[in-house]
Amino acid sequence: MKVQLLALAVGATLVIGAASLHVKTIPCKGDHVEAASVNFIDISPCTENPCALKRGSTYELTISLETGPEPAEIPKLTTHVDAIIHGIPIPWPGFNYTDACKDCGLSCPLSPNKAYSYAIPLNVISPIAIETVVKLRIEDDTTNVNLLCNELQVKVV
Repeated sequence: MKVQLLALAVGATLVIGAASLHVKTIPCKGDHVEAASVNFIDISPCTENPCALKRGSTYELTISLETGPEPAEIPKLTTHVDAIIHGIPIPWPGFNYTDACKDCGLSCPLSPNKAYSYAIPLNVISPIAIETVVKLRIEDDTTNVNLLCNELQVKVV
C-alpha cells in the first residue's frame, strides 16, 4: 500500500512538473532600471524552451519576484506585454490585464525587500504562426520605473 501511494505521488509530481516550465528569460535590452529581481517565469502548460503557444489557447504566465530596497512602497503597477516583431514592440493581441494590482494577484502597495507571485492569463489569438520575443514589463506608475523587464522567446503554432 505504501509503495502504491509513493508511486502515485511520484507520478503526480511528474505530470504536474511537465505542465509548466521555468522559461529562459533575459533582462530587456536597453536602459531599463529595475526595482525587483525575477526568481523565475513559468508558462503553463509548457514543456519546452522556447514555449510553443497554440493559437486559440490561453496560458498562465507566473512570475516569482522580489522587490528591492527602493522605492519604499509601490502603490500602482501597469503590466505591458509586447511581441517584438522585426525589432518593433507590438502590444500582445488580446492582453487586457494591465492593472497589475487589480488583475494579477499582487496586493498593492508593494513593500520593499519582499517576495511576490504574479499571474496573468496570456491569450494566443495571433492569426499567424510565428517565432517571436515576448517583452514583459511591469512599470511603477508613480515613478515610471520598471519593477521588472524581461524578454522570452516563444513559438506561436
